[in-house]
Amino acid sequence: MPSPRSELAVWSWESRHNAFPATGPLWLSPVLWSQELFEECEDPAEAVHDYLTMIKTDFPMAREVPLSWQVANFGERAPFQQHDGDVDGMRIINGSFAGDDFLHYFTWPESPTTGERVDWYRLPVRPERGAQMWEAFDWLPLPLQRTVSVDVLGLLVRRARSTTASVPEPRATEKQVTYLASLLRKTGDQVDPEVLAALSKSEARQRISALVDQRQP
Repeated sequence: MPSPRSELAVWSWESRHNAFPATGPLWLSPVLWSQELFEECEDPAEAVHDYLTMIKTDFPMAREVPLSWQVANFGERAPFQQHDGDVDGMRIINGSFAGDDFLHYFTWPESPTTGERVDWYRLPVRPERGAQMWEAFDWLPLPLQRTVSVDVLGLLVRRARSTTASVPEPRATEKQVTYLASLLRKTGDQVDPEVLAALSKSEARQRISALVDQRQP
């Protein structure tokens, strides 16, 4: 996984609009096709599993999943990407024309000490979006890699789920326990603090949901 941000190299560039100078680190952030649908999932291992299930269900003949890239901290598209088209039926929208990227708005970054121009294919890769999903994969693509194999994603998902299967699920939060206890009291059920404290997050969530449903008219 990525090294600490303090180790990132510093680069200098200017706005092509007003020549305003800027200096700072640069890195690339990968985005899997439609990963935003699963970024808020509480269980990253299940999120990557559900993501792969969607790909296999909606695109059963797909062999590759497209990647897009952003220059982190800016939200601008990274240069040298494949633009509008599709990969195995998955629509790619990376800009209506090839110049709609970081280099369209800014000059080519250079080292402020040596003047060397940045090599985009050697920039660090650090996910900004869906970081937990990428942590679950425990894998990062090469800079500006265009696609990732569905088979490779399958291997990564199986490894992620097998790794988390051996890790005990976190206990219910104090807020969950307190809310569950209040619901049990309202329904006249016995409240055992030790039993409630021993529940996992998912168990507490399921019991809360069941009790709420019971109270619905």
